Amino acid sequence: MVRTSVVTMVAAAALAGCGSDDAGSTDDPPDDQTSASSQSCAESFNADAPDSFARLIRLSHADGPPILTGTFAGDAFTAEVFDETIAGDGVDATVAPGSCVVTESGDLGTLYVFAVGDDGAWHRFLESDPEVPLSADPAAQLEDVVEVTLEEGRTSDSPDLVPTGS
Repeated sequence: MVRTSVVTMVAAAALAGCGSDDAGSTDDPPDDQTSASSQSCAESFNADAPDSFARLIRLSHADGPPILTGTFAGDAFTAEVFDETIAGDGVDATVAPGSCVVTESGDLGTLYVFAVGDDGAWHRFLESDPEVPLSADPAAQLEDVVEVTLEEGRTSDSPDLVPTGS
């Protein structure tokens, strides 16, 4: 019972840090005191990202470069999302400074970019899209970077992100 309450409070804090349903708040980037932490970004991803995103990470990650989570430190960008289809959803989302990001990049280039958009939801952005500045060198554009690993999570086919060493 206590664990459930703690998990609920942590999830609520993560949601507060990684997005908002208030349409008026998207124009104001979070300041350093209120922006999400990488820990809360991993928790938000586990709680709120579609299960298919975690499965894609597991398919793409073969004990290669580290999986990273952090907060976006670049200029805001808008690009098409690929949440539902591999051909694009026909919907754009904006990623603002301070937004949560999960990514992996190595010798083969960037394997995936997931970020919280201006609508407060997690989205997948195409790794090769020139409109997505995180494609070129994602780690260099993140603050509060934490390496995470995959562990069994919500369901047997959907792993959770857990900070390395936890």
